[in-house]
Amino acid sequence: MNEVVKNRDFIIICDSVFIPFVSELLSFITYSKQKLLTFFGISEIDRIKIILYKDISAFCCDSGKIIKPNKIGGLFGYNRVMLYANLENVSHKDIYFGVCHEISHVIYQQYVQEKGKINRVIWFDEGLAQNLSGEKDRLLDDCLLSEFLDKKIFSKDKVIPKINYFDSHGNSFGSFVDMETKRYDGYDWSYLMIRYLMEVMEKEKFDRLMRSRKEIKSLGDALILETSDYFKCKVKRKGESYDKI
Repeated sequence: MNEVVKNRDFIIICDSVFIPFVSELLSFITYSKQKLLTFFGISEIDRIKIILYKDISAFCCDSGKIIKPNKIGGLFGYNRVMLYANLENVSHKDIYFGVCHEISHVIYQQYVQEKGKINRVIWFDEGLAQNLSGEKDRLLDDCLLSEFLDKKIFSKDKVIPKINYFDSHGNSFGSFVDMETKRYDGYDWSYLMIRYLMEVMEKEKFDRLMRSRKEIKSLGDALILETSDYFKCKVKRKGESYDKI
């Protein structure tokens, strides 16, 4: 790997397959970074190093994270983002949004949330990253949101989980993403819960919430139920109802 491009905000290091579009990536994340700073109410951050991998074994070795070879996967650390992507199965935009997702984590953890990894609330941080990266902006369309809710949240094979299931990452029932029975997905719920809060809460109050682990944790399971009720009403159309669940 070699350093490919950089500006005052980012240094991108990548395998050769990413070089044809790495300049476009730099422009995309530079623009997104400014939107993040505006949202979080901070003026500047230190430069972030971004490392892009085509080799899953190299990514897993360097990151200590195991992911499926046909997927995209990322992680973040202090002023650093690492991302693996199989270009046969993901688009350039997927990579752009994936990097922005991890940048959101970096900025939130280092400049906004209470100091210390112990103060990270997983569902809150993941929900912020999904809402602020733009990766789910298609769901701002009510028709697409309705389809998403029908399939991912309110279908007959889904359940409304407990919020304490989202306290840590995992791959089984009761640990963020239920990979065994597929009864819920913590990423879907965390996206919705943060979107709900951002849509109904005054920005000043939300800003205080972001900076207080105690206040975030106090929301409890009531937040999931409020989120469920809110989005049932938001996409309810004439002759349709989610009262079946």
